[in-house]
Amino acid sequence: MAVHLAAPMRRPTPSQAPPSASPASLVPGTPLPAGRARARPGDWASALLVVALCTGVSELMLPYFDLADQIMVYLAGVVFIALHYGLAPSLAAVAASVLVFDLMFVPPRWSLNPLNKQHLFTFAVMLVVGTLISRLAAQARAQALLAQARAERAQVLNLLARQLVVARSHEEIAAGLAAAVHSVLARNCALLLPDQTGRLTDAAGFFQDRGLAEWGAAQAAFARDGAAAGEAAANAQQGLYLPLKGTGSTLGVLAIAATQRQLRPEDTDLLNAFADLAALALERSAFEHKSADALVEAERERLRSTLLSGISHDFRTPLTTIVGSATVLLDQDRQLDAGRRSLLAHSILKEARRMHALVSDLLDLTRMEEGGVRPSYEWCPADELLETARLAVEPLTGAHQLRVRTSADAIVWCDPRLIEQALVNLLDNAVRHTPAGTVIEACIAVHESTWDLVVADNGPGLPPGHEQDVFKKFYRGRSQQAGTGTGLGLAICAAVARVHGGTITARNDRGARFVLTLPQPVLAPAEVLE
Repeated sequence: MAVHLAAPMRRPTPSQAPPSASPASLVPGTPLPAGRARARPGDWASALLVVALCTGVSELMLPYFDLADQIMVYLAGVVFIALHYGLAPSLAAVAASVLVFDLMFVPPRWSLNPLNKQHLFTFAVMLVVGTLISRLAAQARAQALLAQARAERAQVLNLLARQLVVARSHEEIAAGLAAAVHSVLARNCALLLPDQTGRLTDAAGFFQDRGLAEWGAAQAAFARDGAAAGEAAANAQQGLYLPLKGTGSTLGVLAIAATQRQLRPEDTDLLNAFADLAALALERSAFEHKSADALVEAERERLRSTLLSGISHDFRTPLTTIVGSATVLLDQDRQLDAGRRSLLAHSILKEARRMHALVSDLLDLTRMEEGGVRPSYEWCPADELLETARLAVEPLTGAHQLRVRTSADAIVWCDPRLIEQALVNLLDNAVRHTPAGTVIEACIAVHESTWDLVVADNGPGLPPGHEQDVFKKFYRGRSQQAGTGTGLGLAICAAVARVHGGTITARNDRGARFVLTLPQPVLAPAEVLE
């Protein structure tokens, strides 16, 4: 399956990045430190300032200490300079310290011509010791800077790994890569993915100003099926193109724009690690999409099987009855008396109405699940809703005792047509699943911002552990005989609750108890009177 281009060049928002991984040194556009090759002008000035401070301290020590003790002050200054400013400023500080010490403190003062040859040896020792200390301090500083750079690069790599673990789309993967590459090298990058034909696309316009040579290098890196980074960039004049190799094939190319700064070996290694992480994230994303598609297909097949198994018997039985009764009427019309013909006609009518009810329930449920039904809200007297539903199911109640209860002045905010349909389904369900002679009660209770429609019976109740399964399509209880119901009534009740923004629950409470809870706006007293 072909994938689309995803190469955003923006930095991810703070909500996309873990809050614990945002050091100041990782701000995009600021390269990670890796030691200085050259001293800055400010370093030389700082070194001279330190030598001047050492000279002032030595001047204060002159009446109380020997010259050998004063030399230690300059050596301390040289160590400080080497630790903070590098080798070259520290060597300059050694030379300046020797000259200043000879000029200001070695007799005769203010002269570069000492009378005592011992001072010449002191100068030589000071120069050698200062040089050695400078080199050791500079090496220690370089190692510290290198360790800091490695730690910060590892932190960038860890941050990218954490972002890619939670990335669910190619856009999120590209955003994480863009932020990581920009923080390390201050370069833009793009995630190039193949189209349906297997060739890279440049929908983000990364190669708009880069020419055909670099575009060819990117295509070549992708076609090499996992070439090394150096080989992938061999034909590129400026940019770097890293193939993203998956388990079986190359998934894309990480294109990195060029800048004036040359890549070091450690930069290339880090970029290769970025590419490996991106390849893993792309492969995981592809597997997740395939798994999601497989789950959708399995659910579609399950629903298809449920639909076929649920309605096959419900359609076959009435159709068989209709066909048989119609055949008897046609073949034996003259041999049948009026009573038999009427019985067969009523049988045809009954089964046709049953099929009509099944089709109507299916259509209503489908429309509500797909959002095709929007409630027409109005204020309805609660007692009228209950009475209308009671009259609708009265022919089915038989020996059941049906009771309705609510306040005389209770009004509810709803679509009366949908609520009556749900209430009739709940009462019909209670009649079907309770023995004759049991009591079925329906009541409406109005609260401050909600109202409840409750249908309860004192029958055998719901199967333990299946209290919520009863709202699934084509679910039938254990006591219900095959062909006596569509298995859609309670599913329609749940759909009515959803379109009203409410909920429906079922539990066992000395029988089955269904509670439909719907929201209701709060009325002022004047509105109630109106």
